[in-house]
Amino acid sequence: MSAKELMNFPRSYVIFIYNSIVTRHLRISLRDARWRMINIPKNARKILRTKIIPSIGAIWRGKLGNEPIFQVPKQLADDISVLKYLRFKDVSIYNLEGIINRPDGDIWLETILKAKPMRISIGHRYNVLRCYIGILLRILLNIMRFSDEDI
Repeated sequence: MSAKELMNFPRSYVIFIYNSIVTRHLRISLRDARWRMINIPKNARKILRTKIIPSIGAIWRGKLGNEPIFQVPKQLADDISVLKYLRFKDVSIYNLEGIINRPDGDIWLETILKAKPMRISIGHRYNVLRCYIGILLRILLNIMRFSDEDI
């Protein structure tokens, strides 16, 4: 493949959305993390106007060795189900060693492959927080607008 052909190769972006890590470090429920998981790639698709590949997980420890991971295959399969509902055809899983190294790796793989599209509803706490943040942003924007008019 020539350099010119490579330049015309369709671009895609991988968006890292690790719900196992987010739930532990942000101390939010898996349901709220999944709502976040829906919005990030949807918004990225609108902004970047190109193919987005969500990267989900984690199912095995990374370089640091202390990353929170999913403990059961259904947790990962539910993430895949949500992304299937959103019509994502390509998904990256971090990291596949988690399937290879587990004694029950075949069960993980089977559960993932059988995942069906699933719609989730927004968590109440997440919705309240999102509304408050929206109100706060509008107030701040109004303050900035009025302070600009004074100058």
